[in-house]
Amino acid sequence: MGLKSTSVAKCLDKRLLLFGFEVMDVLAIFLTLSTLNLIFGQTSFKIALVWLPTLILAAILHFGKRGNLTTTLSIGFAFK
Repeated sequence: MGLKSTSVAKCLDKRLLLFGFEVMDVLAIFLTLSTLNLIFGQTSFKIALVWLPTLILAAILHFGKRGNLTTTLSIGFAFK
């Protein structure tokens, strides 16, 4: 009976990115967008009340997490 071994990728801690954002960030952005659209979608200020806060959140997540090795959004959920 020999020892059975399989090869494993060296980078098991690689982050999954979509559109330059991590998956948790994309989920937070789309959850914010859909919630605000549900609440303020029929108003005449749809651009200011739905899209502007969502774009601000996306910018904060994109530029605020630059250079950080850890996932800021995941750590915020884990330790609260």
